[in-house]
Parts: sequence; C-alpha cells; structure tokens
Amino acid sequence: MWLWSKGLGRLLLPMELGKASVHVEPEKLIIKGRIVAPKVNWDYAASMYEEDLKGFMGILSDPVVIHYLVRKEGIRLLVGLMGSAVRFFLLYLKEGSKEWIIGRKA
Repeated sequence: MWLWSKGLGRLLLPMELGKASVHVEPEKLIIKGRIVAPKVNWDYAASMYEEDLKGFMGILSDPVVIHYLVRKEGIRLLVGLMGSAVRFFLLYLKEGSKEWIIGRKA
C-alpha cells in the first residue's frame, strides 16, 4: 500500500502492510509499522474501528474492485481469498464460541 504525501514534496511512501503488526484494544485494532523511504524513516500507527472494517470489506466487494483484481491476478487470487475466507470463518467460530461461553450469565 502506498501513502501519498503532498507535504513532503509529493512523495509516494511505502506502507508494507504485510510487515505491520496488529494490536487489539477493546474497541479497535491498532496497525503498527514503519515507513522507510529516501526522505523518511517513520513509525506509524493506524486505528481501525468496526465501521472502518465494514467499509474496507465494502470496498473489496465492489464489482469494479473484484473485476480489477480478477483481471490483474486471475484465479490464483480467487483461490487465496477463498482460503482466507474459510480460515476467517473457522477462527470466528472458534473465538465466537469462547465469547459465547464467557459472556453467558449463570
């Protein structure tokens, strides 16, 4: 992912999300990483709330985005996304069942 900086002379700054770490807080996820480019060497932190995650999923499910990704990456992307979706679903069931047990009133 690239971050465009108008204030630094219109630089494109690399945000390598694959190398970022994720921390969980009660109401949000915190994504932390480092931007390293010729003029910068910055730590960054981005907060993602539930609404942000829903918005991001909405962007990913937009037909224009899907068409672009399929045209660009082909079946390999579809297989990878399906694998991620299955993993997400299984982890959700596993973690959701813990929440259900913990959250139950006696």
